[in-house]
Amino acid sequence: MLKKNKLLITLVIFTMLITVFTYGCRKAEKPNLPSPKQEDRNIIDNEIERKDLEDVKEKTDKTLSARAEKIADSIVDLPGVNDATVVITGNTALVGVDIEKELEGKVVTDLKKQIVTRVKQTDKDIKNVTVTADPDLFERIDDIAQEINRGRGMSEFADEVKEIIRRITPSM
Repeated sequence: MLKKNKLLITLVIFTMLITVFTYGCRKAEKPNLPSPKQEDRNIIDNEIERKDLEDVKEKTDKTLSARAEKIADSIVDLPGVNDATVVITGNTALVGVDIEKELEGKVVTDLKKQIVTRVKQTDKDIKNVTVTADPDLFERIDDIAQEINRGRGMSEFADEVKEIIRRITPSM
């Protein structure tokens, strides 16, 4: 019996030692923390990415301004239109026109239809056109267009543009 107990105790101790050596002698793993150089690299990468995005936004705003100017120039060629201003957001053109004072009713409606057609002919990427001949809205649209031309981003005017479109087409 004593021999069995000794054998059993030896076996338990042997098993414990093997377990301790197997799990206790593992290679220590470093935590996966970025080195200070990697952190600096991430900051530099983020800064470069931010500047790239700003460059893309600036180029996009300039492209939109050029497209809007081309559309406005084509609208001014229509009889009865004194001046036009355009702001593009997505595939929508917001058009403000200054029309001759003597135009009324059906003539204005027909002129607006001509403007929609002209816009879509001038810029094939435009799918939606909202036109107003209201002098106050014309001024607001013109102010937005001028600010974008000065370098402010279109995104700064998103809420105002939505509000103007809602005012022109209240059913939206």
